[in-house]
Amino acid sequence: MGKIHIVIINYSSAKTFVFGRRFLRFFKSIFLSSLLSLLKLILFLVKKLPFGFDVISKLLEFLWEEKLTIDTPNGKVLFQTPTSLNRYRAQTLLTKEPETIFWLDEIPFHSCLWDIGANVGIYSVYAALFRHSRVIAVEPSSINLDLLFRNIQNNKCEDSITILPIAVGSSNSQEFLYMSRENLTWGGAHNSAGQPVMQSGEPMHEPVKSLQLVATIDQLIQSYKIAKPEYIKIDVDGLELNVLIGALGIFPNLKSILIEIDIGNQKNLSLIEEFLESHNFVKRTLIGSVVLSENQIWDKV
Repeated sequence: MGKIHIVIINYSSAKTFVFGRRFLRFFKSIFLSSLLSLLKLILFLVKKLPFGFDVISKLLEFLWEEKLTIDTPNGKVLFQTPTSLNRYRAQTLLTKEPETIFWLDEIPFHSCLWDIGANVGIYSVYAALFRHSRVIAVEPSSINLDLLFRNIQNNKCEDSITILPIAVGSSNSQEFLYMSRENLTWGGAHNSAGQPVMQSGEPMHEPVKSLQLVATIDQLIQSYKIAKPEYIKIDVDGLELNVLIGALGIFPNLKSILIEIDIGNQKNLSLIEEFLESHNFVKRTLIGSVVLSENQIWDKV
């Protein structure tokens, strides 16, 4: 006979735990708010002193130069980490998306990788350093471009990584880049070119917008003689199909695509899968020990 397992839940302990976590979050919020108010007062007073602005300027430069070295099985990588978000991105290089690292480690040396939605370049730098890849880092957010540039310089990858400060899509046009107001910070994500939608398909709430150029990958390669990708990583928060449609000319050259998709957006998911299957790509279910879900890997048959 099978064994019957009885699970007893101590609701009193559970309530205490939840209350404790809420109290800690509340305490942290109050503490940070008070500390920030104090710092603002100090900075206000410093600005009143002779050379006060020079002092504040030097302080900001000092804070902006904060860096963090990350050890990987392949060697060390150095990231600029002026904010907690950037520090988090650096610290979770190997753990936040292990499937991405597994996929990058598969890329043959000296291959060409396009990193669409490169953000601050943690994966671009990893590929350039440890796979000796020629990387095209596509990032339209002007906020992220500074840190992308610094991370490339920190790791001496300036001969290996080309920065394309532009959005890519299904046509060549002038469009608004819509940026999530909640994520409008260095290293922030959830940007959308041409339409104010989130990765989930839901509309953005009061986004910040910037009028910018959008181009197809095919047009960029034709106009600027950029190397055709053999591997593409796509992280564009809901506009993945537009990127793929604008890259049909390089499909014969492609060997594998890693694409991040919101699996809750079933309509977008179905359209992308149908599109890639119709162009002789096959979806993997597993890489290393990771079952693939939102990060999909499609290999050319």
